Amino acid sequence: MVMLLSLVLIIITLPQEQKLGHALKLVYLHGGLSLVAYLWYGLTAILALGFLVTRQKNLLLKGRKFLVVSFWLMLLATITGAITMKITWGAVYFKEPRFFVMVSMLIFTGIAYFAEKLYQNSLISSVFYMLPGIGGFTLRLFSKRIVHPQNPIGESNSFTLKFWFLLVLLNLLALSFYFTQRELRLIDNKK
Repeated sequence: MVMLLSLVLIIITLPQEQKLGHALKLVYLHGGLSLVAYLWYGLTAILALGFLVTRQKNLLLKGRKFLVVSFWLMLLATITGAITMKITWGAVYFKEPRFFVMVSMLIFTGIAYFAEKLYQNSLISSVFYMLPGIGGFTLRLFSKRIVHPQNPIGESNSFTLKFWFLLVLLNLLALSFYFTQRELRLIDNKK
C-alpha cells in the first residue's frame, strides 16, 4: 500500500514539460508500465524455457504467475498509451507500431491462456507461455515509430525529467515484485 501511495504522490508532484504539460505524467506512467511489462514477459519466457529443459513443475507455475502480472502491466500500459495518444496527437493511432506491439502481446497472452485451458498439457503450456515474450520482443525489435513526436524523457537533457522517470520506474518495479511475490505465495500455500 505504501508503494502504491508513493507512486501516486510521485505522479501528482511530477514537473510539467514545455510541450506536453501535465500529459507528461501519463507518459511517465505509460513508459514505466511498458518497460516493466516487457521485463516480466521476458522472465516468463525464461521460466517457461527452463521448464522445457528441466521439467521442474515449479518453474511452469511461477511462469504462469509471472504471465498474470505481465498481462496486467501491459494492459495498463496499453490503456495509458491510448489515452496519451489521444491527448497529445488528438487520435489513437492503432497502426502506431509500438501500440500494435503492446496489443499483440495482450493477444499472445490470451492465446497462451486459451491454449493452456484447451490442451491441459504442461509442455504445450510452456511453449505458449513463451509466445508473448518472444513474439513481443521480436515485433518490438522491428517496429519503428511512425507518428510519435520526440521522446520528452529519453531525448531530454533535463536531469529532473530523467530523475522523475527513474522514480516512477523503480516504484513500478517494486509494485510488480510485490504482486508477483504475493502470487508466488499462493503457489506455496497450495503445496
